[in-house]
Amino acid sequence: MTSDQAAPEGYQTPPFPIDEGFSAQLGPFYVRDTDDKILLKFFATSDHANPGGALHAGVLASFASNLMMLPSLKATGGAKCSLISLNTDFLSGGKLEQWVDGWSHITRQTKDVLFVQAELSQVHNSGDRRMLMTASGLVKIIGS
Repeated sequence: MTSDQAAPEGYQTPPFPIDEGFSAQLGPFYVRDTDDKILLKFFATSDHANPGGALHAGVLASFASNLMMLPSLKATGGAKCSLISLNTDFLSGGKLEQWVDGWSHITRQTKDVLFVQAELSQVHNSGDRRMLMTASGLVKIIGS
């Protein structure tokens, strides 16, 4: 999938392959790393629509899955990881032809499991930020 949207200011293409396989159907993605969380964006197009013409909930869940892997890979130095649990709460319908913003961070880490939280939102044309979804997940550290 492609989008005519350029990378937003302060964002860049992820430094590792996140736009391959199924994930390529969602992107392109743009990332910004801050001290306490990872920010990720994609531009929602008609390819992300449900039959009613709104942003498909499955797209948001898939985006959250990708989003949760970013701090996991950072925390493990790039070790192989796998999302083993994903819990989502859909809070509002998403709009097409707008950016979807996500952030995620690790809340707890054990020897081989990371506890990760994420939030997805959009800034609508009115300038108001609307929370679309919250998610929590478990990421299994498999190894290098």
